[in-house]
Amino acid sequence: MQRFPFFLLLSTVVLVAWGALAPRGAAVAHSVEGIDVDTAAAAPDTSVDVIAYFCKRDTTCYTYEHSRIKIKGGDTTVMSSVQEEFYVTVLDSTAQGYRMEFCPTSIDFPDATAGDSIDFSSMLTLLAKNMVGRKIVFTLSPEGKLEHIKNWKALRRELKDGFKHMIDSVFNRLPQLDTVFDRASFYDLVSVQYDSEEDVINSLSELSLLFSCHGLSFPLTADSTFVIDDDPDATMPQQVALNTGILGADDVDPFDEMGEYDYYIDLRTHTDLPPSMISLVLKSTMALLGDCEKGSAEVTKGFDDAVKGMKDLKCNGDGRSVISYSVNGWPKHIVETKQVEVTGTQDGKSLRESRIDLKSIDWSSRSWFNF
Repeated sequence: MQRFPFFLLLSTVVLVAWGALAPRGAAVAHSVEGIDVDTAAAAPDTSVDVIAYFCKRDTTCYTYEHSRIKIKGGDTTVMSSVQEEFYVTVLDSTAQGYRMEFCPTSIDFPDATAGDSIDFSSMLTLLAKNMVGRKIVFTLSPEGKLEHIKNWKALRRELKDGFKHMIDSVFNRLPQLDTVFDRASFYDLVSVQYDSEEDVINSLSELSLLFSCHGLSFPLTADSTFVIDDDPDATMPQQVALNTGILGADDVDPFDEMGEYDYYIDLRTHTDLPPSMISLVLKSTMALLGDCEKGSAEVTKGFDDAVKGMKDLKCNGDGRSVISYSVNGWPKHIVETKQVEVTGTQDGKSLRESRIDLKSIDWSSRSWFNF
């Protein structure tokens, strides 16, 4: 019987922990939907309001980088790395909001994927190569909140087909997986992740990052800490530290022809996953992926032995999002970091492993005020 490796258990936990680490900005801010833009501009500096003041034919070009890193012992491995150039342009601006266009112009992979063979999140990144030159039209609310993607169902179909191809390629490369997991269950798992328009929007991390805070108003504060627990019975309360500010005239980007103040938002999160949650997640995932017709008893026993062999299992995560904006609401610089660390002992051996997900977006050029 094949022994369940620690990295497989870890990978399952990490995929769930990523979601728990997403900074819940709405919990430390309030909506500015429907606010009069002139009133907002004249308001005293007690808050940082993220509002879009875009003009038709405005275009901003960005550089996007996304790396996934594994730290085990003293070794650091770059599991995947992607660099992308893309632009966002305003097709139309009305009182009802904005019609926008997003298009990747180049995608490069400076480092070959060197991580675990079952790192499906890395495989999703590889699918992005098919997106070069693909123009995606989307809409924003008057405040700049991302609302809809045109023809999202066609995009969903492309994502599912591409992911199916990647799953087939992994199973063909590692035929022993067929004795443990049901390939069709993997297909179903992917399909569920792209069921709705919101799911498709979240898969376009560039757009999600650019407009994640638009339509929100944050208190102007040097450093405030909040403990977020929306559900009194929740097992994963999240601690959030908030830092916001408006840059002075001497701090403004020297290339900023607007000559006005810019602003930034810094959100930090910390979440602890209790052992009971970890065990529940692992069992649920194994039940979903295991094929009852392919040695169900063996899969179950192998999993139970792996869990019994793990002692003092702990998982905690830290996330951080730093975003700076031009005064008209165009994002200038974004860094999002998520780190999950899992520790424990297996068969008397201490184990410690971390996964880091790092994304950054920087503007490279812009063309504004093309009335």
